[in-house]
Amino acid sequence: MAAEGNVDEVALEITQIILGMTKEFYMEDFEKCRRDTLIQCAVAAPRTVADYLCYQFYEDNYTIGQRLDILDVIVNAARELSKLELKTPVEQDDHLKKTKYEALGNQGNGSAEEENAAVLIPPPGFLWGRKTNLMPSAGTSSTR
Repeated sequence: MAAEGNVDEVALEITQIILGMTKEFYMEDFEKCRRDTLIQCAVAAPRTVADYLCYQFYEDNYTIGQRLDILDVIVNAARELSKLELKTPVEQDDHLKKTKYEALGNQGNGSAEEENAAVLIPPPGFLWGRKTNLMPSAGTSSTR
């Protein structure tokens, strides 16, 4: 149990030091090293480091770029802790088609018409870019 407390303390100290660091001298991949170190600290001690980062996000002494770095670190640490694997849109579509085929009892060896009929789920972002008129215009009246 004492080892866990040391990990929390060390991860918090490293986070405090590295969060305020700026690139004053030339170092290859400084931003990537800084970001990866902060992510690993947040993974090693999620509760302590995430609380600190959330608190620091609202402090006055950080630039917008540093605030975006804080959010990026929290997101990537959460992603790593959850073991979430991101799929490309093509992989996502293939997975949805396979799932739909299995739900309909097909194994994906049917005709092209069956394949097109089985795909009922719109691709990600299907509704983006389309205008939907949810509010009536000022000239029309609606009756209930």
